[in-house]
Amino acid sequence: MFGKKESKLSDSQIKKLNSLLDDKFKKDEWTTNDFGRDNSLYSRVYEYMGTVRKMLNSSKNELKHFLNEGAKEFQNKIIEDKANKIVLFNTEIYEAIPLGMVDIGRVKKFGTASTGNRFENGVIGYAIESASDQVWANNNSQENAVNEVKSELVKKAKTLYPKCNMIFKFESDFRELGSSGNVFIYLKGTASIGNNSEMLKAEEKEVKLLTERNNQKKEIENRILVIQKKYDFITENYNKIPSSKSDIEKMLGI
Repeated sequence: MFGKKESKLSDSQIKKLNSLLDDKFKKDEWTTNDFGRDNSLYSRVYEYMGTVRKMLNSSKNELKHFLNEGAKEFQNKIIEDKANKIVLFNTEIYEAIPLGMVDIGRVKKFGTASTGNRFENGVIGYAIESASDQVWANNNSQENAVNEVKSELVKKAKTLYPKCNMIFKFESDFRELGSSGNVFIYLKGTASIGNNSEMLKAEEKEVKLLTERNNQKKEIENRILVIQKKYDFITENYNKIPSSKSDIEKMLGI
């Protein structure tokens, strides 16, 4: 059998060999040259085992990120989306159930420094409610600063009170810190539950996104199971594959 330059493996050897191989490598005919030094079957299977191991580790890391950092990002996004649907009122509570007070204070850099506490007169507070105020409209840095704090307020309300969909008795206070242009912005209100159709839409969207996320999780987990099974099969059998022509009969029989 081995006196020839190339010999075909017997049917029984081919059957046993294929039983040890991943579908990627199986074929109907094998020869002794497949076990030579150059690009041998054994070396190709060993290299493929490394590739599958990397795929397995990559998928496991993907799942780990999905369950940790990804879950935090997802939850923050859900809170942000729902918080944006919270309606603010500066009136007393009306046709709503109060949940509790929520407040927040932040120091923000406004466009230019000034002398005196020019914000005490309520100009900024008025400008929040009046988009037509020219002084306010011409200063995007002030508008952005207040909007950032308002965004933090509603997110805090949604975090502290998950059922919150309205904030009543909304109040704002502004204090310039010296003449630096830094302003302390303080916002507060009463988190409440009332009739908010936009929040209902956001909650319906959340259910849909949660379903999609669960499906993504199952897809990754199923992929890991498939790759793990493939990897276990390869590691269990690759040492049973002849690494040279001389090992063919010893490892595969006649």
